[in-house]
Amino acid sequence: GLAQCPLYFHELAEELDYLDGNNAQFFRFHSMIQNCCGGVSAWDTNSTRLLMREDETSFWHFERKRVREADRKRREHLVERRSFPETCKVEHIASSVNQVLRGQHSQFINRRLSYGMSRSGTEALASMQRMAEGHVLFWLQSFFGRRQGFMLWLSFIFFIFFVVWLCILVGNISQGMVVVEMGVLQKNTVDRILVPLVDLFKDFVEIVGSGYFGNKPSLIKIYVTMGVEFAIWLAGLSACLLLLLLVTEIFKAVTACGLCSCFSVPNEMRHWARLLIRMHQTSHWVWAWLPAFWLGFNYWNVFADQTYHFNCWGMFLFIVVLQVLNWGMIIAASMRSTLQASMETNEVIFLSMDNLWRSTQSLYVTFPLHFYSFTKATEDYLRYHFYGADVTFEPPYESSGERAQTSICLVKYWTLLLILGAIGAWVHYYLTIEDRDGQGSLASCIVVTLIALDVLHPCAYLWVGQSKQMSSEKAHRLSWLQACVSPSWWSRLIYKLVLNKTLATIVKWLGPTCFLVLTILCLVMPYMGINLAFMMLLGTSTY
Repeated sequence: GLAQCPLYFHELAEELDYLDGNNAQFFRFHSMIQNCCGGVSAWDTNSTRLLMREDETSFWHFERKRVREADRKRREHLVERRSFPETCKVEHIASSVNQVLRGQHSQFINRRLSYGMSRSGTEALASMQRMAEGHVLFWLQSFFGRRQGFMLWLSFIFFIFFVVWLCILVGNISQGMVVVEMGVLQKNTVDRILVPLVDLFKDFVEIVGSGYFGNKPSLIKIYVTMGVEFAIWLAGLSACLLLLLLVTEIFKAVTACGLCSCFSVPNEMRHWARLLIRMHQTSHWVWAWLPAFWLGFNYWNVFADQTYHFNCWGMFLFIVVLQVLNWGMIIAASMRSTLQASMETNEVIFLSMDNLWRSTQSLYVTFPLHFYSFTKATEDYLRYHFYGADVTFEPPYESSGERAQTSICLVKYWTLLLILGAIGAWVHYYLTIEDRDGQGSLASCIVVTLIALDVLHPCAYLWVGQSKQMSSEKAHRLSWLQACVSPSWWSRLIYKLVLNKTLATIVKWLGPTCFLVLTILCLVMPYMGINLAFMMLLGTSTY
């Protein structure tokens, strides 16, 4: 259906791409993985589409109006036949969804086949705001309008079903098991499974000599029950996937025999994967609350002095397994794509540490954009649904570029607030260090400091990076008093101290170093394991 190439701005070095204008995380990591099932999404540039010839010879066709007339009826009117969706701001996402619903796949070409003129940082940020706003608007048009078929809805229902059952598993606070309370299994059957497992776990605790379970032997049955409950949930999920595979293969056989030829219904598992990818791309804005939750949770730990208790060795082993799986998948996917590209062309575009760093960085930077975009997208959808207004442009009552300027201003003050908040967290910690008992506050101070370092470069770039700096000759002619009261001198100082490749390289490699150091730190501060797990979760988020 389409072929996509990565964006490339020759004049914009990766080390100085403070706002991820190249969107390298999407093109060099996610596109490589999505290409395995032919599910790469089209972008607003560097994509080539396959346009099928229509059977009708006319350039015009009848279409029902979106808005009712005075007699409360929707009448048909004659419109020009369209090749691309023209009622949303993210045409590339809309056309990618339509392509998957028609049973087509896509191809990612990991080569720099076209070059673009570099954009400024504020232009890239304005583009992110428009993109986030367009995702919300397209989601509302898709699920509350009449844009898409039932397959997208079916994928969304499957996802909601998975999330609900996961919440039921995690949120169970009763003494019994969920499967017993729902009548799936009898209590006697579950007891026959639990009793030998509890005895085996007790023997293991005695051999290891765990003081944690030795002081609280009642926790042994609770932990075994949770493990069995998770195993049953995992077995049920595997059974659902096997059932889906069976149904898909049956429909594939029916299609091969010529008994049915419906391309919108998946006849292979890769088609289901493409549907889930498109569903995630249209609804990923739903998870914009994750950075807010993580920031609020850690600041609450700092100022409310909360304490959490985890087993040190248990948390350490848990994080080691997660680290091996996370970095193993990243390295394997990157090496696979690099090897494939090296066999096809002399130019190889590989995943770098800058790309991984920008992904976590942009997630915290663009947090206020998502909520601002949600309000504006809801406003545009109401105008589109009730009045049939053209929402591909800003409304006439807003000045040109008003939303872009508002989003830039939000990000400037938001990133500055994160840096000042980290400083305030450490000041509060040292002022109240004698009254603290646990290590939860110290761990949270480390977390908010790492977040502040992530947003340091975007913050400095938005405040002083795009203004004309004072020359060296003029700066040397100033006295110390004139320099202290000169905003231009301070702007030049911040620019030289922060916006340079040396500091960017140090902060860039600070992330992988922290993954290693904090993993070992889990042996004495197990709360850090929760931060590492959350950082790995946030690092996979992108457009």
